[in-house]
Amino acid sequence: MTRNPPTFPVRRAKAPPFLLLAALLFWGWQSGFLPAGAIMGIVLESARFVPARWDVTVQDFRRIWNFCALLAFALIVYVFTTNQAGGGLGGLLHPSAAAATTYFGTSATSFLRWLPIAFVLLVAAQMYS
Repeated sequence: MTRNPPTFPVRRAKAPPFLLLAALLFWGWQSGFLPAGAIMGIVLESARFVPARWDVTVQDFRRIWNFCALLAFALIVYVFTTNQAGGGLGGLLHPSAAAATTYFGTSATSFLRWLPIAFVLLVAAQMYS
């Protein structure tokens, strides 16, 4: 004889109000994208006050994830090929290992500065669904 396991109510932990806004403002201040950080933070935090919600399916989330991942990949290609401080794509193939490492670090830091912009659509879909 099999019985169904007992079910317990699921409690979802909510982030403190305006934490995401504060984090994006700090990111924007540190990376030099303060207006973008403020706009993204206000849009994401306004989900607490806007009653309208999107009906996003799992397939839609996958499409948004694929788009954001493709955008991040395009960002990687763009950053590593146009890094003027690092000499562009040729800087990564520099004969000096120390110089190539420096150029790679500069490009990677640039990519990480832009990363929240690439994935804000995914977070917005989660906040408004």
